[in-house]
Amino acid sequence: MAIKVMKIVISDDYQDTIHKLDAFTLLARHEVTRYRTPARDLDELVERLHPAECVVEIRERIDFSRALIERLPNLRLIALVGSRSQAIDYEAAKDHQVLVSTGKSGWPNASPCRRASAALRGRRQRAEGNHERREDDFGARHLRQPAQGLV
Repeated sequence: MAIKVMKIVISDDYQDTIHKLDAFTLLARHEVTRYRTPARDLDELVERLHPAECVVEIRERIDFSRALIERLPNLRLIALVGSRSQAIDYEAAKDHQVLVSTGKSGWPNASPCRRASAALRGRRQRAEGNHERREDDFGARHLRQPAQGLV
């Protein structure tokens, strides 16, 4: 089965370090766009995030309000580096079928990049009628647990 290229946006790599992390290599087959400067307003933010299926949120710098989520029809996953975010309208995410994954320190192979890839792969497989889980789908197995912060 061919791997579908995902469009992933890393919205706030202000320190220009994400591409230097080992976990970034997990995204090698995907289309990744990184932004180092904040968007000036909601319209610019929508323009940046509009193509993304996944947004990796490093800090709570983006207000994922209902107004923003409703303007991002391609968005399927918000991958948080931290364990929670008060900057996400979880009800709006649920209404628009956007998954939210959270980070948890101490888990092997639990980088946001890996979780994002696993979650989208699992969603795609379920949509195609393939409910089989692979042994190495660490992220996909754990993403289904409510404690992980999924909406």
